[in-house]
Amino acid sequence: MNERKFNQSPIVVGNLPADPGVGYNGEIYYNTVSNLFRAYINGVWGSLVSSSGANTSLSNLTTTSINQSLLPNADNTLNLGSSALRWAAAYAVVVSAGASALSLMGSSINANSLQIHNVANPTSAQDAATMNYVDTFAANQTLSNLTSPTAINQDLLPAADITQNLGSSSDRWLELYVQSISNAGGNLVLSSSTDMIDVSSSNIINLANPINPMDAANKLYVDNLVQGLNWKETVRSATTAALPGTYAYNNGAAGVGATITQNGTIAGNALNPQDGVTLAVNDRLLVQNETGGNDPYNGIYVVTQVGDGLTIPYILTRSADADTPANLQWATVQVSADASTQPGYIYRESEDITTIGSDDVEFALVSQGLNWVFSSGLSVSGNVVTVHVDGVTLDITGGGAVEVKAGGISNAQVSATAAIALSKLAALTANRVLFSNPSGVITDNSSTEPNMVVDVLKFGPTPTDYIEKQFVDTITLTNNTSNSPVDASMTFDFTVYAGYMADYYITDGSSPTVVSMGRITLMSNSDGSVSSLVNESADTSDPGVTFTAVTVSSTIVLQYTTTNTSNRTMKVDIKRFLR
Repeated sequence: MNERKFNQSPIVVGNLPADPGVGYNGEIYYNTVSNLFRAYINGVWGSLVSSSGANTSLSNLTTTSINQSLLPNADNTLNLGSSALRWAAAYAVVVSAGASALSLMGSSINANSLQIHNVANPTSAQDAATMNYVDTFAANQTLSNLTSPTAINQDLLPAADITQNLGSSSDRWLELYVQSISNAGGNLVLSSSTDMIDVSSSNIINLANPINPMDAANKLYVDNLVQGLNWKETVRSATTAALPGTYAYNNGAAGVGATITQNGTIAGNALNPQDGVTLAVNDRLLVQNETGGNDPYNGIYVVTQVGDGLTIPYILTRSADADTPANLQWATVQVSADASTQPGYIYRESEDITTIGSDDVEFALVSQGLNWVFSSGLSVSGNVVTVHVDGVTLDITGGGAVEVKAGGISNAQVSATAAIALSKLAALTANRVLFSNPSGVITDNSSTEPNMVVDVLKFGPTPTDYIEKQFVDTITLTNNTSNSPVDASMTFDFTVYAGYMADYYITDGSSPTVVSMGRITLMSNSDGSVSSLVNESADTSDPGVTFTAVTVSSTIVLQYTTTNTSNRTMKVDIKRFLR
């Protein structure tokens, strides 16, 4: 028999050199040849464990509950599985490596999208970081480990509003470089009464006028105060008469929060308009026309309630910058450009004030400002003057200048009497000239010879020493076998002109061939009668045409006579000589 102890309780089994044959489930013996325990399970004998208790395969076991701890026989010497034979999954509540670290053998931990809890904050560079560590680092981490300078391309935000500091009273930043500092509508506060702002001999600019006694004063406020001016914010409008209807005045706290409230609601006693301005809530109004017992109620007010003059009263509240004696005395204010009769006017309070609500308050006109009146094409809104252009003929350049738009001037914009330099006229087609009528208006530039008798081209160095070159319509000569004179449709006014010289060209009516040409010179006496008529024919191949001049109604009419049986066409080029 062989005795083995399990959990300090002895179990006695038999010793055999070989399996005894068919056994019963759970039967165990000790094999003296293999030095292994053998068990009969489900009709099969199988080894359980070696004498050393290691490297025993449990492949012959079915799912078996183990109600004892499984322990190696020495610390940190035996494996649960191997690199080649691994357990598919291990299920445990706690995995402990004792005092040693739990090591991975060349693999990673796959959390399968689950969380790893209760991780300690990292201490070494390769330690896993916790959420707490990362959040703390991002919110309150000193940047001492960063190289200098380091670019940060994200906003640095505290975890919650007004909870974290940028630096501390003991660890302060040396210098802070920013474009602007904002407290989101609040005030920037120095941490103690001993702290100061040192601007290193630089200027503090764009400082508002002071309101409270301990406010910083700007140069304008001081200069104006020395000159007896106490400038206030611009008012939207100013009264031109006493406030409508009757009202109740409440002096508030010595003027602070003082109000004017309309008594009752009477149709036609609405607050609006004031000098052409329809006031809205929070608009500023200069009340300056209250007299007698209401004189102390003049001042600068803010519209608290507009009212409607019917069921809702208007309510005005003294402005915070003019509700104490120091703020209201000598108060100087400008009316906005929205006012109809007082745009840009400047008023100054002229009375000494020691008590708001009982001392008289009077405003005197200091300046009417710049009350511009613009004609068509210009307008003003506030202090902005606008030039109106149509975008077709005139336009505004990118630099803000007014210019004639490219292609904006067409024939429609040019006056009929405009004197345009010849250099500004478009080039003509080759071999073309310009012609004007007796009024000087250019009427034709399309041909070398104009088509109307009114088309005239003048020549000559002076108005009294020149000739005119005039063209006339084509004259068609018809058969005139009777040899009677025919009017050539040319009349000559000798009251203006001393003479005429006409070059004529006669062609056959059926072809453009010139059959006769010549020059006629017609001169007159001072009384308008014909002094001479000379026909200088250059070609007498067609002598069937002759010219004569007769006086008809104080004018000279050039007539022709023809005996040629063929039609003839004549063109005449006339030059006229002034008297």
